[in-house]
Amino acid sequence: NVLHPFEAFEDLDLLTSVKEEAKKLRTLVAKELRRKYSQFSAKERARERALNGEDDLPDGEDLPAGRDWEKDVMVGIHAHPSMNHLHIHVLSVDRFSESMKHRKHYNSFATPFFVRIEDFPLAKDDVRRHPGREGYLDQDLKCWRCGRSFGRSFLELKKHLREEFAEWKAE
Repeated sequence: NVLHPFEAFEDLDLLTSVKEEAKKLRTLVAKELRRKYSQFSAKERARERALNGEDDLPDGEDLPAGRDWEKDVMVGIHAHPSMNHLHIHVLSVDRFSESMKHRKHYNSFATPFFVRIEDFPLAKDDVRRHPGREGYLDQDLKCWRCGRSFGRSFLELKKHLREEFAEWKAE
């Protein structure tokens, strides 16, 4: 018997375990984002300069925190999973990838079709329990970062996401 994640996550022991593992994965992915993109990030410059010994820290002052890469990591499930087994998506918020080739694929992560693990357990009347009725995958395309609408033009959205990715890295 295969349970939908909404049902599986009603088991609070399972949900607690999943949330603990998700926290570890979020931290791991955040470390990789820092490793990969810190040289582009304005928020990381002071931290990097201190780590490299380029700036002396005043006595008693802590290392600058730098960018909170964990806030840039999404962890969750699709409201209507594409596979029979329970799986959880862990990805960076930028959604800039050559692998993303279709409007519905983008919307599966950019609309309430993507249910964050922090939102569980879901209320019985939560509208995300009915993704088909809500039509999330067929919605017009909106930039995850600035909210600009691209209607149905996935090509235009992809061009825009390239620009947003550069700006996101530079934060």
